[in-house]
Amino acid sequence: MMMAKFDPQNVPDTFRCGLMKLGCCYAMDVMQMDAFAEIKNYAGRVCIVHGTKDKIVDVSYAKRAAEAYKSTMPIAPQNSGLSDMKIFVFNRFCNTFFKNVFSGR
Repeated sequence: MMMAKFDPQNVPDTFRCGLMKLGCCYAMDVMQMDAFAEIKNYAGRVCIVHGTKDKIVDVSYAKRAAEAYKSTMPIAPQNSGLSDMKIFVFNRFCNTFFKNVFSGR
């Protein structure tokens, strides 16, 4: 709901979030949800990649999510402004993650 703009104390019946039209019930549910409590029971493998220069979501949220999940690959922070080398390292990291997932490790 980052793109939605409304007063949380006075949620409209419907509102736009990007191309989606959402309702008041959705907003109220999301505002009351503890995302980390929701994800802690997921047992599948998870790969978290979070930009260290993200100005919207602090990297501490990715670290907290990594602690909540049962099976997480190490966080691979990538700076924004990807150079060819950074893209190569990121691709290698993703390839390793998926090879491990599909090989059952």
